[in-house]
Amino acid sequence: FPKLKPRPAEPAAKMTDDLWVQRLSTGLYRIGVTKKVSDKLGGVGFVDICDEGSILCAGKPFGMVEGPSGTHTVSAVLSGEVVECNEALKKSPEVLAQNPEDMDHGWLIEVDSACDYEDEEVEWKSLEEAGEPIVEVKGKE
Repeated sequence: FPKLKPRPAEPAAKMTDDLWVQRLSTGLYRIGVTKKVSDKLGGVGFVDICDEGSILCAGKPFGMVEGPSGTHTVSAVLSGEVVECNEALKKSPEVLAQNPEDMDHGWLIEVDSACDYEDEEVEWKSLEEAGEPIVEVKGKE
């Protein structure tokens, strides 16, 4: 069998109370919900997210996650085009209940952001100013 090269570490993610966002080495952004959301819902039984090709606007909803204790609307922190949806979550939403912050399996969408680095920092800064704590999460080693 050929030896597989180890997958390079992805960069760190940024996290609010509700969402994590990871910039991939491809330049795309992967977005998912946090454990806090899953815990608040008492688990996850249903995921409804926008379709590939959808255009996201920062601050606007792009999906929802439902559990025994209620529903959580997921809003974008970045503007851009959705290039991939995690279809596996629609079939097996319990993945989010087990480990929503698993950046390989627990992501909702991947976005090609319309903003450059400076715009991205402005959007995160506006979240911080609105009272959303932003946490840096260490990437995989």
